[in-house]
Amino acid sequence: MSKFNLVINGSQFSVDVDPNTPVLWVLRDHLKLFGTKYGCGRGLCGACTIHLNGSPLRSCQLPISAVGKNVITTIEGLSKTGEHPFPPVFAAVANALYKAMGKRFYQQPFQSQIKA
Repeated sequence: MSKFNLVINGSQFSVDVDPNTPVLWVLRDHLKLFGTKYGCGRGLCGACTIHLNGSPLRSCQLPISAVGKNVITTIEGLSKTGEHPFPPVFAAVANALYKAMGKRFYQQPFQSQIKA
């Protein structure tokens, strides 16, 4: 076991875990941040996506020892205004999944296409 000091969603956390523990399980099991989900366990589906210094990564494949001093943002930390971030995030994840299958699942409409 090793101690890791983390910055997640703008807050400081300290955990004592095995260095090979995936970030996903540190978030869910140790810090009780349940927004990041387990999907396929292989980094293919995107359910476990977090941002590390603004870049999306699959937390099921990222060992906690690789985080270092980088800043983690989870789905809980996406909205600073309290608005629910799920709709645009769902669209991005759904598009990534369907792109892998050669299809387009969801496309956000242009403002001109929205009927009031």
